[in-house]
Amino acid sequence: MKVRTGRLVLFTWCFWVILVGGAIFLRLRTEFVPIIGAPDLDATVPPEFGSWEVIANAAGAIVNPQLRQSVSNTYDETLNRAYVNRRSGHIVMLSIAYGRDQSHDKQIHKPEVCYPSQGFQLGWVRTSQFAIAGRDIPVTLLHATRDSRSEYIAYWMVEGDSVVRGAMQQNIRRALLALHGVREDGLLFRVSEISSDENASIESLREFVSSMMSSVNQATQNKFVGSNVFTLASRSH
Repeated sequence: MKVRTGRLVLFTWCFWVILVGGAIFLRLRTEFVPIIGAPDLDATVPPEFGSWEVIANAAGAIVNPQLRQSVSNTYDETLNRAYVNRRSGHIVMLSIAYGRDQSHDKQIHKPEVCYPSQGFQLGWVRTSQFAIAGRDIPVTLLHATRDSRSEYIAYWMVEGDSVVRGAMQQNIRRALLALHGVREDGLLFRVSEISSDENASIESLREFVSSMMSSVNQATQNKFVGSNVFTLASRSH
């Protein structure tokens, strides 16, 4: 029994030594590769497109849990705007956060983490798809409430040149690239509406994103929904 216990302890220690050593090794040999590149969000996102136009001076009044954590998450660039639809009157809040370094301690945080930390309660979290720029983009939908405020949220994350959904995909992609010495940048694209009408809000968010993406050039689309063209073989050494 003592021999088995000793072997188990030895195995456990060896496992943790290998794990920690591997993590340190990967961290030391991983270099930053700016696949997305700093997007210059304020200049890139148009103030008017389709039936939508930006609401002047509205961003400061918007409660935005994602950007409230920008200091701790060291986002390199953020954009926070509100747009109104001239025909329907719907108001959509747009938030984009770009992070140069997507290593674990600096990765972009997901809204389902940020909203509860700012006092919101999550009613549900679902997965869906938005047709954007001729592609079906995987998005995450949320319903968050705080006091009398009811907010419907849709978002997706881009790591390097690929849209990833959830922590598992995020971590798998990061680990695979780290094995090849790559640490990439990332971007979170989030839209939301304060409303009590779920179906109308989700459709409004879908239409907003589709209209916006149709109004920008291909290079900008690639930054916001990924290009899926990066390969490890294309890296410069």
